[in-house]
Amino acid sequence: MHPHLVPKSPLYKATYYAIHREQAFRRCFTDGRFEIDNGEVERQLRKVAPGRKNFLFAGSDKGAERLAVAFTVFRSCSMHAVNPLTWATDVLTKLQDGWPRSRLDELLPDAWARAHAAASEAPSSSAP
Repeated sequence: MHPHLVPKSPLYKATYYAIHREQAFRRCFTDGRFEIDNGEVERQLRKVAPGRKNFLFAGSDKGAERLAVAFTVFRSCSMHAVNPLTWATDVLTKLQDGWPRSRLDELLPDAWARAHAAASEAPSSSAP
């Protein structure tokens, strides 16, 4: 640290924070999955704010938790360009047919979108 920074000052604290997290901060330059800012997250949170009023009418705390989970999953569908009705219909059918618990992650909207994109890109097996 710079010898002229006062340890309790906001500048010292900010500098200390940045220096000790440098590797994490640089990750956005080496791993394309990380955004350089959190603007997209902030925009998504703004869409959730009106839903807070809806949680008041969920019937119970447990109902509000379930509603929040549903909103989260449908927002994830939106982020991955997945039609929520198509996704929910497919997932509920698979669950009803005994989809294994060990593979539940495959049914999340991001994985579901990848699987369906790969399936739609696969060559057709029907001969002319």
